[in-house]
Amino acid sequence: FHLVGENAIVSWGYTADFPGVERAVPIPATQGPDARDGNHPQGNVISGNFIHEIGHFQKQVSCYFQAQTQQSTLSNNICFNGPRAGINFNDGMGGN
Repeated sequence: FHLVGENAIVSWGYTADFPGVERAVPIPATQGPDARDGNHPQGNVISGNFIHEIGHFQKQVSCYFQAQTQQSTLSNNICFNGPRAGINFNDGMGGN
């Protein structure tokens, strides 16, 4: 990946609000803290990527970003010259 304007690789799943919660401003169905339905990436292998010169248009980007994802394996990747963290595990879902 070279001269990517945004994140080079992303992985995120479906999210929903907690059951029975009433809010003044509801969280949209595709946003929120819960992955109870199992509709999220699991067991991804991200390997052998060469990523550099990213974020020329969007400054909040990473070489790899994940949210609502678990059991990912990252190995043998090279990432440099980006404006933010090279690897961003957003929410820690599923543990380490």
